[in-house]
Amino acid sequence: MGIEHIIRDLEGDAKAEAAAILSDAKKQADRIASKAKADAVELEREEDARAKKDAERIMRSSSLAKIDAERVRLLIEMELYVQVARNVREKLGTAHRDKKAYERYIKKAVEQGKALVGGDYVIYANKRDAAVAKKFGPLAKNALDCDGGVIVASKDGRIRADSTFDAAFSEREQEIISEARRMMKK
Repeated sequence: MGIEHIIRDLEGDAKAEAAAILSDAKKQADRIASKAKADAVELEREEDARAKKDAERIMRSSSLAKIDAERVRLLIEMELYVQVARNVREKLGTAHRDKKAYERYIKKAVEQGKALVGGDYVIYANKRDAAVAKKFGPLAKNALDCDGGVIVASKDGRIRADSTFDAAFSEREQEIISEARRMMKK
């Protein structure tokens, strides 16, 4: 029994030791694979969370950009409105330069005001237009602070016909805003 038995015992021990090493290696490989899977799942969750945050940030940025663009559009629209309004006021302010046409306008405004107000009336005008307005009826003592035109009022002040440029401008303000918007679309 000698050497063969020792060789068999050594072979058996070697096989057992190899099996144990292989078993340990397999267990360690399984642990490494499980940890790698868990790490991959966690990494995927983190990437998803990061991607969601990035998407939310982009959406917020996009929303803010839209709000900023709308704000800029409104500011431009407002600036155009102011420009159109300024142009209209300048044209109204120079209407008195054509004295005959302006006098006809004042006369017509007084006639229309008298028709609305009735018997006893008074005419309000700014200082520049007082002399013209006085030709068509009694002038109030207080001068108007306006760009032009007149107000015809009953003596008790209850009924008023406002034909001032300021009133005409106010009545046409929506038209002016529409014109500004139309200019924006060009």
